[in-house]
Amino acid sequence: QEDKLKYLDQIHKFDLSKKTELRKSVPEKLNILLQNRTLNSIQVQLINDLVQLFKLLEDNPNMDEDIQKKILFALDYFSNVDDEIPDSIPVFGLLDDLAVVKWIVNGLKGTRQKKVLS
Repeated sequence: QEDKLKYLDQIHKFDLSKKTELRKSVPEKLNILLQNRTLNSIQVQLINDLVQLFKLLEDNPNMDEDIQKKILFALDYFSNVDDEIPDSIPVFGLLDDLAVVKWIVNGLKGTRQKKVLS
């Protein structure tokens, strides 16, 4: 819960000008990850969620700034190799990335459902 509050604050303050940088760094890091021919289930889920977020961002350039900040925060977290659990730690290094990305994906799914139901 403490981490979520910290991340929500970071999302609120997220600089949208990082979008251009992340459009380049995320595919580069994904390509490095995809070069591993034996992906585990964590890596596969992370890749699928990141592609979904990246595509959502690319396909909707005029989306709400709060939603953009959430997506960009998740992409930025993934791009950072020295986050809560450094990516250099085999197997475990991507667990925090998956948790953050999945949290954002699930939150956005909830937002979309609420808008459809309203």
